[in-house]
Amino acid sequence: MSKILTRQLTDNLYLLRVDDEKTHYFESLWEIPEGITYNAYLLKTREGDVLFDGWKSTFTNELLDTLSTLTSPSDLKYMVVHHMEPDHTGSIRTLTRFYSKAKILVHPVGKKMLEKFYGIPSKRIEIVKNDQTVKLGGKHLRFLYASWIHWPETIFTLIEEDNLLLTCDAFGGYGLPDCVTDLECIPDSYMYSAEKYMVTVVGHYRRNLLTGISKVEQLEYKLNGILPGHGLLWLKNPQTIIDAYKIWANGEPVGNRATIVQVTMYGLTDNLVLSLESRLRSSGYRIRRFVLNDEGRPNLSDILAIANRTKLLVLATGTYEAKVHPLMQFIIEEIKEKIPPTGKNVIIVTSYGWGSVAGREIKSVLEKSGWNIINVIESDLTRGTLPSIQLPLANSG
Repeated sequence: MSKILTRQLTDNLYLLRVDDEKTHYFESLWEIPEGITYNAYLLKTREGDVLFDGWKSTFTNELLDTLSTLTSPSDLKYMVVHHMEPDHTGSIRTLTRFYSKAKILVHPVGKKMLEKFYGIPSKRIEIVKNDQTVKLGGKHLRFLYASWIHWPETIFTLIEEDNLLLTCDAFGGYGLPDCVTDLECIPDSYMYSAEKYMVTVVGHYRRNLLTGISKVEQLEYKLNGILPGHGLLWLKNPQTIIDAYKIWANGEPVGNRATIVQVTMYGLTDNLVLSLESRLRSSGYRIRRFVLNDEGRPNLSDILAIANRTKLLVLATGTYEAKVHPLMQFIIEEIKEKIPPTGKNVIIVTSYGWGSVAGREIKSVLEKSGWNIINVIESDLTRGTLPSIQLPLANSG
């Protein structure tokens, strides 16, 4: 039985949260042992109620039951879809049938998606324009386009009278925090889970994210809160999560952080990597080493989250079928797509039996994406001695 939480946030705004402990691989890709929440919101007014977003289809019945304690089919006037991804819209088809009088407010691209993927009749859907305001029961709902965070139809809603911004995926995080808002606490592990979420889910669209953040910061209102679709709500100091997201989206390196990612089939790069790790520690680096081998592997989501703010990245791999090992190939592709290269250096370590191919391939891929390759160390299977190389200095911090 999933944990469901309803919390009154203001006189007429409610959080509807369900804790998903069953999803272990978000997007069937990113390991999330900490789980994830789906946050919907209900605004009650004297002229009708507004539901902002929904839950994953798995929890459709639970959402209907939860809503029935707060509103009715005759009272729900609007459903706002901020983002069409199914973890927020999986329940929309059933909601549309049950709340048969409610109109769906959505971005123009979202309208097409609702019609195509969910079969929602066009007459039930109303497009909202960027900066358009809908007035309802003394509340002004101002809609802001936030395209490509991280789909093209993404929008935010500003409840002007309360200065509350509903942002769906933006400013969200993995985890099932015991605290609902930062007014209560910010769990020690939460900010890391939020950074991991930002990198893995939104990292590819970080430039659009930074544009969206700029739009938020240019609002003439001083925000009293940010209400995302996942994780902790920010009602005490919303600037905390805004500033953190800016740092994460820019991938600002921590001066003395070095991250080693090693994919090895038989441990043939161990001596080189351990020697390099020792030298890096002696040079003042704080090391996090991830080893993927025949005994086990760390979470890919953790690799990306830690690498996002590393000053020095070491990629060590064996050669596989005259190419880069497939796991390292995947990791490199995700690093290239989701992590900005600015301010980061890379050392490549490879081993090979009959052809030194992997190092050149990794160097070529990363250099084309703007990464600074400071050394490529290649070793055949008979050698394992670390050559004399110049290491960048570790800064304090």
